[in-house]
Amino acid sequence: MPLAVSTPEKGDDRSGFLELIHSGGGEQMFALAYLVGQTYGSCRHAAEQVLFRNYQAMLVEGRACIAGTLAILADEAQQPAVFFCAAGKDRTGVLAALVLSLLSVSDEDVASDYHRTDPHMDALIAWLRTHDPGQADAMVAHPPKMLSTPPEAIYLLLADIRARFGSVEGYVRSVGVTEETVANVRSELLTPSGVTAG
Repeated sequence: MPLAVSTPEKGDDRSGFLELIHSGGGEQMFALAYLVGQTYGSCRHAAEQVLFRNYQAMLVEGRACIAGTLAILADEAQQPAVFFCAAGKDRTGVLAALVLSLLSVSDEDVASDYHRTDPHMDALIAWLRTHDPGQADAMVAHPPKMLSTPPEAIYLLLADIRARFGSVEGYVRSVGVTEETVANVRSELLTPSGVTAG
């Protein structure tokens, strides 16, 4: 793993830290936030800001995975396709935001789609307690706000992408996705006006 990040010991009063976890090789690394101490606990917008920073890291560390996933979504032979992650909110949420934005979905609808995961987290944890208790324990060890899906985190991410790359398409082109792949994603995932999806 190319990045080393220190992990606070129990009782450490540092306000927050990132632990980067490796997900399978290459550049597929994703960030998870763990908040400790009173600083973040008393800050109303801390969860949104920390999630946003983690999602920024995913755009860098997960760029090969993002490009590869878009290539699959662009390939008619790979359809239908489903993408997901452990909780269905962070890696899935970032990728869904990118895909939906490439399809010209409004930021409001992208953020609303991301936020739809929020009320289902308790059910996910309950399911994991039966099927994967270790994963359930790991999730509930996080501060509750970090298991939420505040729309503001996605608004911040999309605004940051546009500020740095001009557009979501500009970002995906910067990670090696071709113009043809973007066009094919749109062709595969959009239904022409007036045509009912079957």
